[in-house]
Amino acid sequence: MRNYAISLALLLTVGLLMGQSTGRMSGIVVDPTGASVPNAKISLLIPGGASPIVTATTGTQGNYSLSGLQPVVYDIQVEMSGFRKVILRGVKVDPGVELAMSPIKLEVSSQAEVVE
Repeated sequence: MRNYAISLALLLTVGLLMGQSTGRMSGIVVDPTGASVPNAKISLLIPGGASPIVTATTGTQGNYSLSGLQPVVYDIQVEMSGFRKVILRGVKVDPGVELAMSPIKLEVSSQAEVVE
């Protein structure tokens, strides 16, 4: 009976450790006035990479939440029409932890000139 209890405890411990092998990231995207920016595109890239590993879109309140992230360092790219693209470099995700990001502030882009 004692061996059974020890085996069960080991299985539960291993199961808990395996379940925490990924991390989470969440935050909000805002404009220069602090108002939320819905439908902004969030992309996670491996530093130096060209293709996003994960993409998401902010919700109606400008919030985003990404889960199941491998515990590595990412670059975060945020894009929205009418705003300048923002890139945050070297954001580290740890296993079993939710990284609560500071608000990401987008700057209004200048109007493109039309040459006729």
